[in-house]
Parts: sequence; C-alpha cells; structure tokens
Amino acid sequence: MIPEALSNFYFRLDEFEKKLEIQAGGFGEVSYNKLNNQDVAIKMMKDPEEILEEANKHKHVKDCKFIVEILGIIFDEADSPKGLALELCYLGTLYQVIMGWEVHTLYNIAHIVVWMEQLASVLLYLKEKKLVHRDLKPLKRDQEK
Repeated sequence: MIPEALSNFYFRLDEFEKKLEIQAGGFGEVSYNKLNNQDVAIKMMKDPEEILEEANKHKHVKDCKFIVEILGIIFDEADSPKGLALELCYLGTLYQVIMGWEVHTLYNIAHIVVWMEQLASVLLYLKEKKLVHRDLKPLKRDQEK
C-alpha cells in the first residue's frame, strides 16, 4: 500500500512510455519517457530504501532552480518503489554538454563561467541544507607518481 504522505507524489510504472535509455550505472538506469504527453526522465533504482531517501532529499530542495525537479516516486503493481520521475534535462548532464556531442560550438567561455557560478551556488545551497549529492565527485585522474 502506498503511504498516505505520498498519495499526491506517486506514479505507476505502466503510466510511462519509454522512449530511450539515456544512461546506466551502478545506481540503476535513467531513461527518456513520456507521461501524459510530457517529456520526463525516469531514474530506475535497485534499492527501494535509496529511492525513498533520494525522493525525500529532492523534496527539500524544490526551491533551487538549478537542481533537477522531482515529479514523484514510481511504484510497480505490488506497491514497491522502483524509481523516480524527474524533470528531463534535454541536453544531458553538464559534463555531456561541455565535453561531448559536438555541442561545444554552441557555447563559449562565458557560458562555462555562468555554469560554474550556478554550480557553486548549488553547492553552497546544499551545504546550508546539510546535504551532499552523491553524483558530485571529481573525475578520476591517473596519478603516475
């Protein structure tokens, strides 16, 4: 049974029309989907506890325009949490926009400075909320010494 506190914040998995897998990793997979003719991202995760924990954290940061908005929790037919419905970022991750897809001709150094200012403001915002985003990590570099 869906908890009463989540009654306006849940979806059924069969409500979505999957269009394209975007990314897969240790956390699960992210895909592009349609929900009532709206483009959304679905983040399917393996651990139901992690799903509920991440949804709870997202609900506390809804007032930051630089953080992807959560639309709700996705449950299967047995009322088990399976993932999150999120705002779709059409260009992908910030890393993908900056480093890939041949989009680099569409921006210049001024764009990157603005993005870094936004990223810094998000980090400060999260610090004030005493939250750490698990996807924020430096890229691994080979250390040859």
